[in-house]
Formats: sequence, C-alpha cells, structure tokens
Amino acid sequence: MTPGLRAKYITYMKIFYLLLVLFPIATIICDYMLRKEFNEDSVLKSHCAYQINTCWAIFAVWIIFMFCGGILAFMLGALGSGLLSLLYLAMGAWVIYRAVKGYLALDKNLTIKPQLL
Repeated sequence: MTPGLRAKYITYMKIFYLLLVLFPIATIICDYMLRKEFNEDSVLKSHCAYQINTCWAIFAVWIIFMFCGGILAFMLGALGSGLLSLLYLAMGAWVIYRAVKGYLALDKNLTIKPQLL
C-alpha cells in the first residue's frame, strides 16, 4: 500500500469514528466494503474490526433495550421510561468512549483490540 493511499484510508477511518457516534449503520457498511483492502495493514485492519464489533454491539444492545424498555414501561410506567432513558444515556456514553478511544489510537498509529469492553 502506498503512503498516499494509506493516508487516505486513515482519513476515512477517522471519519468513520465520527459516523460511529452519529450513524452506526453507515459505519458498518463502509467498514465491510473497505475491510478487504486492509489485509496488509494491521493497524487499519484492527480499527476496522473494532468499529464493526462496536456497531454490532450497538444494534444488539438497542434491541435488548427496546424489548426490556417495553416491559419496564408497561410494568412501571414513568419510572420504567426513566430507567430506560438512563440506560440509553449509558449506551451513548459507551459509544462515545469507544469512538474517542479508537480515534486516539488511530491518530497515534496504534493497533487496537476489537474487544467490546
């Protein structure tokens, strides 16, 4: 991979971290499309896997929250809705943490482990 092409991909990955917070579905589509081009670059490949894992975790947690939130709101009324709001805020903070952590590691040209925590 040429240095110019690598710099272009690093810029793309930084943009994907911003999209991860705002539009996770766009991030996962772009990562799956570019993933095969990163075979020889372990830094970009690790960040791609990190973003993909984060997106799938967002979708899984969102589905669980929707299911549990419906039950909580039905059983506890306003209290259940309030608890669900707190859970969504915690999930949002986790997503922002993951995006910032990945962005800073990419800025330092470090690989990142694609674990969920």
